[in-house]
Amino acid sequence: MLLTDFFNIAEYIRFIPSVRAYEFGLTIYIAIFEMIYQGILIIWDKYKLHISFIFYISEMDKSDVVPCARGCEGVFMINYFIKLHGNLNRLNKCKMYLDTNPILGSQTRSDYYCEGNTVVWDLDKIRNSCSAKMLKSGKLSLIKERDEYISLELRPKINKKWGIIFETNGFRIDEGRD
Repeated sequence: MLLTDFFNIAEYIRFIPSVRAYEFGLTIYIAIFEMIYQGILIIWDKYKLHISFIFYISEMDKSDVVPCARGCEGVFMINYFIKLHGNLNRLNKCKMYLDTNPILGSQTRSDYYCEGNTVVWDLDKIRNSCSAKMLKSGKLSLIKERDEYISLELRPKINKKWGIIFETNGFRIDEGRD
């Protein structure tokens, strides 16, 4: 409205009646601002990347915190999938981290490796540069290295960059007391 008060473009268009010039000017400026806003949204959609990293036991159970399945001899297993949608060039030097307890360890696999007590997924290596959508699934095995009771909740983090939207859940390891 301030722009219409300051400079009303409709006053310079001859076929618009002067009593209606303010209304027409307001309509013109609203349309211009809407086009600018829509243009920004289109550019943002081309630039952003949406990462979904979801842990699950079965396809039906993808809740906020999933209980981890206990295997034999102190091995805990959980399934995960990584879904990438958008501008995959945003994955340059992008990594996901899962900080584990010092009691737990993991073995390096093709899509993740371990740095001390941290499991690391190098998303730059995982990405498929041919597609704007990608889905990768796998299984994470955590091995109990000491004979101690363990109860904890784990949730991955990402070295976040501008333009990356990260969606995740966590999982819970709870041995329960026998």
